[in-house]
Amino acid sequence: MNLSGKTILITRASNQTAEIIDLINTNSGVAVCFPTIEIHPPENWDPVDNALGQLYMYDGIIFTSWHGVSFFFERMKYFHANISTLNIKNIL
Repeated sequence: MNLSGKTILITRASNQTAEIIDLINTNSGVAVCFPTIEIHPPENWDPVDNALGQLYMYDGIIFTSWHGVSFFFERMKYFHANISTLNIKNIL
């Protein structure tokens, strides 16, 4: 793919741009980073912790981002929760 003469605006979080910048540069494009989001853990884990303690009450969990999945499983690990009790299905 030749991106010569193309400028691509990257709006991802700063720590997620290296790979796409390399790809754009490799294909002769110009990458402009303009992060529009920051990813960080919540200031207060209480609502998450309460929900994790009551997972048996939920029929399902919908994640809208990879980061949500990552934080969810990190928090489960923090509490030494048994992940195998989740009936995990991939839906694309």
